[in-house]
Amino acid sequence: MVKFKRNNMLLCGCPRNQRFSKLKVPYKNPLGLGIESKIVTAGTACSFFLCPNTVALIMPQSLTSRGKKASVNMDLKHCYGSPVRWCMVLVAINVAAVGTIADEASDRFFDQQVAPLLIRRCIECHNGFDLKGKLDLSTREGAFKGGENGPSIHGDQPTDSLLWKRVSEKEMPPEKPLTPGELQILNKWFQQGASWGTNPINIFRFTTDVRAGYDWWALQPLAEVKPPKVDNAMRIRNPIDQFVLSRLETQGLDFAPDADPRQLIRRVYFDFLGLPPTPEAVDRFVGDPSEAAYQQLLTTVLASPHYGERWGRHWLDIARYGESDGFERNAPRKDLWHYRDWVIQALNSDMGYDQFAAMQLAGDVISNGSPEGLAASGFLVAAIHNTVVGGSVEMKRQSRADEIEELVGTIGQTFLGLTVNCARCHDHKFDPIAQQEYYQLAAAVAGFSHGSREVTRPEIKGEIDKIGVPLENVNRQLDTLRARLRTAIIKQRKAGTAPPFDPPQPIARWEFEGNLKDSVG
Repeated sequence: MVKFKRNNMLLCGCPRNQRFSKLKVPYKNPLGLGIESKIVTAGTACSFFLCPNTVALIMPQSLTSRGKKASVNMDLKHCYGSPVRWCMVLVAINVAAVGTIADEASDRFFDQQVAPLLIRRCIECHNGFDLKGKLDLSTREGAFKGGENGPSIHGDQPTDSLLWKRVSEKEMPPEKPLTPGELQILNKWFQQGASWGTNPINIFRFTTDVRAGYDWWALQPLAEVKPPKVDNAMRIRNPIDQFVLSRLETQGLDFAPDADPRQLIRRVYFDFLGLPPTPEAVDRFVGDPSEAAYQQLLTTVLASPHYGERWGRHWLDIARYGESDGFERNAPRKDLWHYRDWVIQALNSDMGYDQFAAMQLAGDVISNGSPEGLAASGFLVAAIHNTVVGGSVEMKRQSRADEIEELVGTIGQTFLGLTVNCARCHDHKFDPIAQQEYYQLAAAVAGFSHGSREVTRPEIKGEIDKIGVPLENVNRQLDTLRARLRTAIIKQRKAGTAPPFDPPQPIARWEFEGNLKDSVG
């Protein structure tokens, strides 16, 4: 027995004195190929019998678009090989190869032309989460099954499909019917037999008018970009200037005049440190506003500890840093300042952003429990913390799920610029984030918890010991003042000369001690 294998398809020629039975060979259905395709689409297994004792077989895996299976049973005797007969076998191989190529082309046409069209114009309303008309066009099974009005794609006669009828008569989409070009794509697809490629369709593959896809510009990898040419090259000090000036020149504009030395040093100090320069620093720079002096000025402000304090504030806002729990009790957090100081030190030491991000997400693991790693992981617990959940098991579970969502949302918005937490209840409506991906990220961070850990830091212990004695003296002075004030207040009350206590009254209040109407305001 001789086998010919080509493009995932096996054809067999049977030479002299060989016999076999129940031969199964996989093959995809080549729809729309003319005469040869009639053999494949007849609904039965296909055999090219070249003579009574020589055979080449094509076994379709999918005889029709409904995906029927087929096999053939044969018992051939007295098979004699000859050059003529084997040439006929090779002809059969070529015919089958054409079928495979056409089938693969149909799949590519669906994935490259039809699927993007369905995503842009149909799947927003007909998907697994939003089944308008109970029709799901995101999967092959859903599309062929149809919805309230029956099957949307007719397997045997694709051109008679309800889906094609509705879109060709401009009934769907209801507000913006398909353009002639889009109708041409669908018509070609139906003419080819409505072959379905990748299943299910990934709705996030392409950007549409209402949602971003994987091809959205902000989600693409960084690439080398050549700065544009500008007319006024004398004003260029760095490549960023070229992009800015190029855009200005398209509008007939130019850079503003250079700032004078006094303005420039004030801008530098306020931008980098949030503080004004000293008069002496201003006088020095005004006396020597050279490029070397300007570079030295930048080096000075970047070396200042106030740089980390100034810019750390912005990061702490993103990290939702707060030194109390929030909610009703709003208990103070006496130890979260370690995270604040770590952020300041990271900026002052010019830590790389990759390390800066990794340490906040898993610093306790990366640094094997070092004080710096533990301080950095304070990012995970920097948000408000509900300490008045109550005794209900369901309320505790809900509160925990809300805490995890808050952390997932913060990670997504801080490091990705995406509202990942919107996918908690369904696929994201506007960004390419699946609900499954939300829970994958939630599972990755679900081990965090609020609490404190005792860690010895010799450098800080030395500082605490150094200020211990002065701190005790200050506390004794405060105790003396408190005792003196307390004695004076008690004396006034006994003499009846104390001013009346008139606290401010609430504008609104809800206590719910009597009933739901127990309120003021």
